[in-house]
Amino acid sequence: MLMANDAMSRLLEHVSEQCFCQQSRMTARAVTRRYCAAFASVGLEATEFSLLAALALGKSASIAGLADHLAFERTTLVRNLQRMASRGLIRPADTRSRSLRYVLTPVGESLLEKALPLWAGVQAAVQGQLQSSEAAIALKFLAALRRASEKRHRVVPRLSLERAGDDHERRV
Repeated sequence: MLMANDAMSRLLEHVSEQCFCQQSRMTARAVTRRYCAAFASVGLEATEFSLLAALALGKSASIAGLADHLAFERTTLVRNLQRMASRGLIRPADTRSRSLRYVLTPVGESLLEKALPLWAGVQAAVQGQLQSSEAAIALKFLAALRRASEKRHRVVPRLSLERAGDDHERRV
C-alpha cells in the first residue's frame, strides 16, 4: 500500500476537490443516472436518446462528424450505433456518399417521440433544483470546459513529488 507523505496527501486532497476530470466525471455519472431513470420506462438510455435526437436533426453527414459533434470516441460511437441498429432504431441511410450515415427508422422515430416528454420532465426537474441563474451558467461552464479540454498537443508541466524543483514537460 502506498504510504502518503504530507505533500502527497495535500496533492491528493487537492485532486479530490479540484480536479476538473474527476469532478466532471462524477457529475456526468450522476446526471446520466438521473436521465437514464427517466428514460427507463421506454427502454432507452441517455446516450441513445442523445444519438436519436442528433440523428433526427441531421446533425452530421458522417460518423466522424457525429463523433465530433457529440464528443464521442469514434469506436464508442460505432458500437452504440451498431447496438441501436440491431434494435431496429436506426438504419444506414440510402446514400451514394462514401461515408456511412444513419437515419432513424419508424421504430426509432416513435421511441424518440415517447422519450421527448420524459426528457422535458427530467430536464425541468434538474433545472428546478438549480437557482434561476445557475442553469445557464452551468451550461456555459460545461461548454467552456469541453472547449478547453479539446485543445490538443499543448506542452504542460509535469509535477513530480520526488523532484518538485525539476521542470519536466509532457505532451497532452
